[in-house]
Amino acid sequence: MQTLTYNILEYSNWDDLRAIMDSFNGPVALDTETTSLRWFVAECEGVSLAHGEDVVWIPSDSPVWPHFIKYMRTWIPKVKEIIMHNAPFDMKILYKYGVVDFRNIFCTMTAAHLLNEEGSSKLKDIAQDLLNVRVQYYQDVQFLPRTDINFIRYACEDAVMTLKLYEIFKKAIEVQNLHNLFYKIEMPLQLVLRDMEVRGIEADSELAKSYLCKLEDILLQLQVKLHTSAGLHYNMQCDLLGNKFVTSKWNFNSNQQLVTIITEILKLKVPYETDNGNPSVGKKTRKALKDRSDFIRYLDIYSSASKIYSNFIVPFEKFVDGDGRIRTSFNNTVAVTGRITSSEPNNQNLAKENEEIGISVRKCYTTKPGYKMIAGDFAGQELRVLAEVSGDPVLVDAIHKGQDLHLTVANKIFNLGIAEEHLRVTSPSYNEFKEKYAKERHIAKNGVLFPLIYGSTAHGISASLGCTEAEAQRYIDSFFESFPKVKQIIDKCHQLMYRYDYVCTKAGRRRRFRKIMGKHTSRSARQAFNFWIQGTSADMMKATLVKLHGELSKNPQWDAHIILQVYDEVVVECREEYAEDCAKLIEQCMLTAFPLNRVPLECEVKIGANYAEVK
Repeated sequence: MQTLTYNILEYSNWDDLRAIMDSFNGPVALDTETTSLRWFVAECEGVSLAHGEDVVWIPSDSPVWPHFIKYMRTWIPKVKEIIMHNAPFDMKILYKYGVVDFRNIFCTMTAAHLLNEEGSSKLKDIAQDLLNVRVQYYQDVQFLPRTDINFIRYACEDAVMTLKLYEIFKKAIEVQNLHNLFYKIEMPLQLVLRDMEVRGIEADSELAKSYLCKLEDILLQLQVKLHTSAGLHYNMQCDLLGNKFVTSKWNFNSNQQLVTIITEILKLKVPYETDNGNPSVGKKTRKALKDRSDFIRYLDIYSSASKIYSNFIVPFEKFVDGDGRIRTSFNNTVAVTGRITSSEPNNQNLAKENEEIGISVRKCYTTKPGYKMIAGDFAGQELRVLAEVSGDPVLVDAIHKGQDLHLTVANKIFNLGIAEEHLRVTSPSYNEFKEKYAKERHIAKNGVLFPLIYGSTAHGISASLGCTEAEAQRYIDSFFESFPKVKQIIDKCHQLMYRYDYVCTKAGRRRRFRKIMGKHTSRSARQAFNFWIQGTSADMMKATLVKLHGELSKNPQWDAHIILQVYDEVVVECREEYAEDCAKLIEQCMLTAFPLNRVPLECEVKIGANYAEVK
């Protein structure tokens, strides 16, 4: 391990610091030190700026700080290239101080992910790996005064490492033909992510509190029903405040105990196994056994209620900031497909309304008075991408004619004999045939189309549908007979992966695959095609976010802001009187930001008061 080499520049007054900043006439790395990772309460302790071999530290308690911050507002836009590791975080911290106008961004964390999608996104991990340097960790200096030379070195080294990684990544991006993806989509997206996290989403805390009480009562009742339906012994007790609770040797959150109850007491056979080969009591098992036992039916409800209670309702207030808004963290360097994920809370796991429980956590995401929530959702995004990459004429034609693709596939693989006009969703008789052949449509959707996109096999499909592997293989074979170009493009994708060790989307995003004992696995081949679809869909959504963000800024009177992005959906908050105009703009951006050549895109846009109403 080497020691980082750099010069810490000193200054005695604002004029000296300004002269240093003005001498930084090339790429500049910027890093902030903060009191918290949570934006609403975080205060900036200082900023490091690195250029060439020089670096300067500006603590926030310094007399020059007010001058520095004021100058940053005009200096930042003039810098040739501002380099940050996790750019949205540094930008949103400086946003609190009025430093808003960022241009020519280079995020080394995003670059690292594009160049090694399975590698760590942490600055120090990457620096140790690529720069072979010793690094300091925050826990080593966190209690030191911010004027202590050891803390100053720690803060400065983050900026220095970021600058050195930039020099490596900038060249690699060009070599790997990632220039357009990085500079035209990923870097403008950094500003979108910053603004999403700064804006946040209005939270209905009172509704969440009412759900807390309701769920506690529901869970208590379900525990009683679970015990009685299986003939299990329990005691009902009260605490000093009069709250009732169940005591028992049985824990319905324990998979091992549930297996014992199901197999030894109820004498039922568990039809599915976990990845480790143990009996599974998951959703598929509960679905298969639901009609055979009241215990399983209650367990299914209990599992859903318990998950909502512990994962969302109990920690809800922890997610809400002092201004009553939830500011989730959007992660751009987690999913290997390029999809944006979120955490604290994870918005991709917001449960749908459960009729048996009567609770909708999505209603807790709301809007303030005078505003509306508008959601745009791509219709059949992945299937349209499948048609685009495969060019299958039957699939392409079905999309152009407005057919229900799942019913169209079912019609072919099951020889249902549905006339073409009845497959169109606009046909008066469409709903009749959709209802009549609901089972076949379900198999086509969940047993053929999406499993093939996700890289499933006959074994996986049989487990999902509860059919034999032979039946599952027959569904797959029948599909490929009806849509031969899909099979050809899957084979081509596999060939490209075997030849180059990676595949890439139209926008250039890469998914790399390592050989095991000198060859690629069948699992890698399946993941490769899944990436083609998912990666292209991710590029499409990111391009949409960038375009929509720019267009919304042209209409400041709307006070419209992107507040949420989940899978193939974007959500905007807007002044109520402009909601219709905003909805039209969302639709336009979704259809034009990343158009496909072979098939048209479609989206559905809804306006409502909360997330449940627009979902």
